[in-house]
Amino acid sequence: MAETGPSGRLHLIVVSHERKLIDTACEEATIPGREGDLGVLPGHAALISTLRPGELSYRSGSKVHRVVIAAGFCQVFDDTVTVLVDRARLPEEIDVEAARQTLRDIEQRLPYADPEEIDELQERQRESEAQIAVAVGGR
Repeated sequence: MAETGPSGRLHLIVVSHERKLIDTACEEATIPGREGDLGVLPGHAALISTLRPGELSYRSGSKVHRVVIAAGFCQVFDDTVTVLVDRARLPEEIDVEAARQTLRDIEQRLPYADPEEIDELQERQRESEAQIAVAVGGR
């Protein structure tokens, strides 16, 4: 494991196609990796991973912040965590009713979906579920 930097903090950057959503220092981050959640602390070994839609959380002091991300990639290197995703939303930006409607629509389509549509629908389903969880828990 690499040595922890002098501040014992991470630099977290979250960028979507639309904008840079987060650029902050934090003590830890939990990121939804394709194969499971990635817990990142200062001094973490370098890595690159694909991401699944879900909740990204990070702690600054005693406050835990939550964000919903779509699929993408992350890189951890030298106490900097860079997350590149298709979409990302803060809790206050989420329309819970729209997310619930999207989830209902997906659940109705899934049983009849073509095999090539199933992965995309399941990713959108996970993203909608995360939006609901983050919005309801973040308010």
